[in-house]
Amino acid sequence: MPSFRVDRFDSLRRVQDAPLGQSDRPTVTLRVPPAGCEPDRRARLDTIVRLCDVALWDLDVPMEPAPGAVWVVRRTVLEVQRWPVAAETLSVSTWASAAGRVWAERRIDLTGQCGAGVRLATLWASVDPISGRPTRLSGLPGVADPRRRVPIGLTHLEPPDGSTSHLWPIRRSDIDVLNHVNNSVIWTAWEDTECGAVASVGAGGRFETEYRSQLFHGPCELTRSPDGTQVWLGVPGERPAVSVRSV
Repeated sequence: MPSFRVDRFDSLRRVQDAPLGQSDRPTVTLRVPPAGCEPDRRARLDTIVRLCDVALWDLDVPMEPAPGAVWVVRRTVLEVQRWPVAAETLSVSTWASAAGRVWAERRIDLTGQCGAGVRLATLWASVDPISGRPTRLSGLPGVADPRRRVPIGLTHLEPPDGSTSHLWPIRRSDIDVLNHVNNSVIWTAWEDTECGAVASVGAGGRFETEYRSQLFHGPCELTRSPDGTQVWLGVPGERPAVSVRSV
């Protein structure tokens, strides 16, 4: 098994070892919007990510970066054990699973009344909004397992020879309150390709996205790997800003 799979899914494997009990985790109930689902009723990946975002706001989860800094998502690992379906009621729970000097990882679990099961692990970095440099946290948040460490380096490679690209314009509706492209948009791009269509067939799947830089309103280019397991999104002629792959 490739080493990156062991590293990236360590947080997902170790959830059962976390000392925080299920009853102690903040939990909210949400329903899957039919507008965010495929004709076969499967919830799309971008819908799942947006539901997690809504849950964090509904739960008013405390996530304080360093003073004067902002949180920036660097990586999200998403494991679908069973796909949520349209109108399914989901119980969404969350907790801080690990933290370091300039980063923190948050776990989110979704379980559904129809059998849906999804687990996410998102790595956040505390950065200075002007320089973009990492900023040390003034204190570590309470986490489920203080001993655990998470690899924070980004490992996605550049598009290999034989990759194909086409324009994928960013819409105004893709811009969020921070005036940049929302983190869920790369999942929309993935679903918009044959990669997403093939990877989403079956009971579940594992996916990983990495964010290297921000994207803004304007023309973008979507690149697909020759084997159909990864896509990149970025400004034409520049290094891709974000990528997602099936693992």
